[in-house]
Amino acid sequence: MMLEWILNERLVTGGLMAGAVMGPLAGWFLRRLAQRRGKPVDSLRAAAWMVAVAGPSLLVAWGVYNFVVESFGLDRLASVGINAVFFAGLGIGLGTAYCRHQRVQR
Repeated sequence: MMLEWILNERLVTGGLMAGAVMGPLAGWFLRRLAQRRGKPVDSLRAAAWMVAVAGPSLLVAWGVYNFVVESFGLDRLASVGINAVFFAGLGIGLGTAYCRHQRVQR
């Protein structure tokens, strides 16, 4: 049963699209919650940023991964290398943006 919904591309894409829309909304909600408490709490501000970025990032990563696998094949070394470079770049980019965001907020 569990494997069926993981292998259903339409269901996974729909879930990621919902996350891409709900993530920024949830991040906005957490940010407003922190502001209502008076002085924004660092942990809530960080959580709001991570939640807001997570959904759209996962949707983009899923699309790039599928494009690379469909273009090169799942068992090719080129596919693994391209995906590794992409995901490492995504992680470095998001980490850098997060650190800059935290520096600006202080």
